[in-house]
Amino acid sequence: MPHNAAFRDANPTVNATNSARLLFGNYIQTFELVRTSHQLVEIFDQLKFNLGLFQLVTNRHQLHLICTGKKAGRRRRHLRSKCTEMKEVLCMTHPKMQYTYVGIDSHKDTHTAVFIDCFFDKLGELQFSNHQPSFDVFLQQAQAFLIPGTSFMFGMEDCSSYGRLLMVYLRQNGRQVKHVNALLVAKERKNQTFTQKTDSIDAECCARVLLSKLNNLPDSNPEDEYWTLRTLVSRRNLLVRHRVATKHYLHSLLTQQYPNYRTFFSDISGKSALAFFERYPSPSTLKNVTPEELAAFLEIPSSGKTSMTKAKQILDSLHDTEPATPYQYVHDSVVQSAVRQISFALMRLTCWRSVLRRF
Repeated sequence: MPHNAAFRDANPTVNATNSARLLFGNYIQTFELVRTSHQLVEIFDQLKFNLGLFQLVTNRHQLHLICTGKKAGRRRRHLRSKCTEMKEVLCMTHPKMQYTYVGIDSHKDTHTAVFIDCFFDKLGELQFSNHQPSFDVFLQQAQAFLIPGTSFMFGMEDCSSYGRLLMVYLRQNGRQVKHVNALLVAKERKNQTFTQKTDSIDAECCARVLLSKLNNLPDSNPEDEYWTLRTLVSRRNLLVRHRVATKHYLHSLLTQQYPNYRTFFSDISGKSALAFFERYPSPSTLKNVTPEELAAFLEIPSSGKTSMTKAKQILDSLHDTEPATPYQYVHDSVVQSAVRQISFALMRLTCWRSVLRRF
């Protein structure tokens, strides 16, 4: 569609296109209210001047002829149809003009959303809580920033952690959501002249990346199976680190009470060792315990592998231990607590191992 050169030189492309989009919408509605040819001619003149179009029809004289005389109503309807087609052609000049872009920076408690148009101009900003009732309010308030004739295109840097709940909500409500890589957002922030890092700046950079790389960004996907698997793996890794740390801590406690415990328990996290140290956290608790009683106790956790020789070895090693202290009961309770933590971690790791085999 041709444009008037003087209008194009005097006005930036941004203003011309935005004006075209808004004016066409208003004029199409105004045509429905036109009752005289004089009113239609005035609209025609404004349309030519404001939109920089050479002509809607051949000239004003033909416009008078279309809107007067026989079959004027049919001709006016035809003119409305042509204007509607012109509006669609202008507004659909580029696919990126179909959207109002929303960049969202997600956090544990709140989210920040920044709205921009297809020319990177910031339209507004909203901040809302990270729970579903606030999402409904957010979508209602977002309508104030929606450019007429467009739809929202959301971009989220975090779609799997703090932002997952919002991403799922938007998809369930029929919204388009793109996943914006965090590295691209960081690069965009460095390319801009920002002197600080805020939630608003991060959200704006996310929206700018969304607009500039719209065709290359993947659609957000809940990927429930992947998300569940990642949650299990993260939990398992946490339990492993906790078990190792607690094991080292237990070792530091036992070296004060059983300096040579490695001679009869090579693995401190074994079933027999854990059962023994939970029942007898210090040498003072083994007082008056016979080898037969100790062997019978260790037979269950060791599945019958602990012999009488092992029980006698443990009792004989008590000669090299320190005597009980005034606060021995406190030390014993700490040892028992550490043993229970290791036992719990081992039990949960066994459970997670069986669940992970299903994926």
